[in-house]
Amino acid sequence: HQQPHLLQRLLPRFQHITEQAIEAVRGEYAELWLLDESTNELVIHAAAGPAAQQAWELARLSDADT
Repeated sequence: HQQPHLLQRLLPRFQHITEQAIEAVRGEYAELWLLDESTNELVIHAAAGPAAQQAWELARLSDADT
């Protein structure tokens, strides 16, 4: 199954995207979440800015969390 390997390769790019998004909109914080279709949960894949550590602590959001 190649999907996890591909995802690992994309993580640095995801981080770059969140950092560039902050710069583009002169923001302070950005997160990138993707849907894990096997669990129907949102999974964080990148976060940048002062509150990034808090986002990583969440890690996953399910329908029950919203």
